[in-house]
Amino acid sequence: MRGLKASLENLRDAGCRTVYIDGSFVTHKAIPNDYNACWEETGVDPVLLDPVLLIFDPGRVAQKAKYIGEHLTSTTYRY
Repeated sequence: MRGLKASLENLRDAGCRTVYIDGSFVTHKAIPNDYNACWEETGVDPVLLDPVLLIFDPGRVAQKAKYIGEHLTSTTYRY
């Protein structure tokens, strides 16, 4: 939860108004091990945004290391 909270706070502070949460976090698992987030870019100030949230390498290793989850923008998300 700390990683999710920290990422949401950074997104909020950068101007993000909409984030969708998915992954094992929204399943019936008693203890989810991660989450996936998709956030809307509209209104986000990239200067205030943590650069880690813009690293979309395969597996999003840097994001998982810092926030224990994966973050994609609404334009980079692939179903």
